Amino acid sequence: MSDQTSLNGPDGPRSPFTNKWFVASGAFLGSVALLGTWVALSGGDNGKAVGSSATAPAGVPAGTPGGNPPGTSAGTPTVGSGTGAPCPQLSDTNQAPLNIGNTFAAGELAWKDFHGYQLPESPSSGPAVRSGEVARCYAHTPRGAVLALAQTSIRSSSADNWRPVIDQQVAPGPERESYLQFVTADRVNPSRPSPAFSTIGQYAAYQVNSYTADTAVVTFAIKFPMGGAYRTVVLTAVWDGGDWKQKMTPNGQQSSSFGQQKTVTDMVPFAVGN
Repeated sequence: MSDQTSLNGPDGPRSPFTNKWFVASGAFLGSVALLGTWVALSGGDNGKAVGSSATAPAGVPAGTPGGNPPGTSAGTPTVGSGTGAPCPQLSDTNQAPLNIGNTFAAGELAWKDFHGYQLPESPSSGPAVRSGEVARCYAHTPRGAVLALAQTSIRSSSADNWRPVIDQQVAPGPERESYLQFVTADRVNPSRPSPAFSTIGQYAAYQVNSYTADTAVVTFAIKFPMGGAYRTVVLTAVWDGGDWKQKMTPNGQQSSSFGQQKTVTDMVPFAVGN
């Protein structure tokens, strides 16, 4: 991918889209820290807006991370079995590498609104279970990994009740604890504006960089209504406890690699077949 840049630095955990490099280039996107709060602050355009306004909760006491009691939600309704229940078997068992000729089947993806962000899902690849704002149970395949990362990267930072999402869908370890602390601090004392309806990005394409039964590394390209280059971010998923979980960096970031590119001709557009 072009223009890939490390995010590790003295400022602590950072979003792929809030590095000073983006600020200097006039393309600063979003929150101080979170991948799931992309906001374009560099002016409007004639592009099509995606979703509606997403608003972070205000005045959440510091002792109540997540905003709502565990198991409750101000967002999506509970669907399927409860927290921690075994995942159902999904029909997607295709382990073949994903490419322009082998992607999601025509009409397979549905795009569902989550606090203004449009997230892809599939009846064959997941998520198969929702409990509050947690969306889990993805196929143990490349398609399942792509959808798990697309969902979890947004839900873990933008859910009203973010603690259960992080507990269940982020891989355990010190990286998760660092990420949880940072999300909680940002949400309790937000230092960012809420994403505007006309500035929220849309997943445009993906590329599976590597895939094994245990680990998937995926690059996502995001298109913003303001136009210009696609923003890219590399995310990692690990198979843990019978599901794909997002693996954070040692600094508790969602990614240590971001970039931009003018086209997605070397990637698989989400629009293919859908």
